[in-house]
Amino acid sequence: MESRATTWRSKNPERAREQSRLYRLKNKERIKEYNAQMYKTIEFKQRRKQYRGKYAPIVKLKRWNNKLKIIEIYGSKCAHCGDNNPYHLTIDHINNDGAKHRKENKLSAFIYKWIKQNNYVKDTNLQLLCWNCNMSKGVYGFFPDVLIPETI
Repeated sequence: MESRATTWRSKNPERAREQSRLYRLKNKERIKEYNAQMYKTIEFKQRRKQYRGKYAPIVKLKRWNNKLKIIEIYGSKCAHCGDNNPYHLTIDHINNDGAKHRKENKLSAFIYKWIKQNNYVKDTNLQLLCWNCNMSKGVYGFFPDVLIPETI
């Protein structure tokens, strides 16, 4: 049997979310102190260990399958060098505006989750790059193979 509070929350999700947000803002220190104490308890550590052992492989598999689906949508190969190994491929912001995109959409590092939540619509500002091309683009601002002469 649901409590009255649970029933109210299910009927008024927007108001419940707003009340929760206001409570968290008003009681930041209290929540921080409670969490610090809770994380130190043996029970919490045991539950976390049990959860990781049981659910982590399932979550990892779901994320991998989601990534494979997104890779397929974005062409299954690196837009620069053509590498098609899914372990190497990652999503890249074409205009190097990833920080802006994350801030606007309140994302953390879960770009694949965001793409899934947007029904796998192919965003024109995103491309598929292998990790090496993505890192060189991010670190150097260009792809180093462009500077390597064909013959020495």
